[in-house]
Amino acid sequence: MYINDMPNCLESCTARVYADDTSLTLSRAQFHDVEGLMDTDLRHVLTLIVYKLSLNILKSEFMIIVSRQKIAPLEVTIDLPVNGISLSRV
Repeated sequence: MYINDMPNCLESCTARVYADDTSLTLSRAQFHDVEGLMDTDLRHVLTLIVYKLSLNILKSEFMIIVSRQKIAPLEVTIDLPVNGISLSRV
């Protein structure tokens, strides 16, 4: 198992691998779908740790990009925990 195999374990996200950094991208029309789908794929990524790949949770963050029309309804909190540590929103 190698880092290049990561996209094969994802169901909803797109993985972009840059040397030793990886970003997961998820785009959905309905915001309420995002948290559950991202959580599922993060769990799949954690299974790769068995193969000696590491994830620095303290350096992991997430970002939400929306149009101006959808900013107001996004005053909700999203919790994306990884091994009991919630990722920071930037």
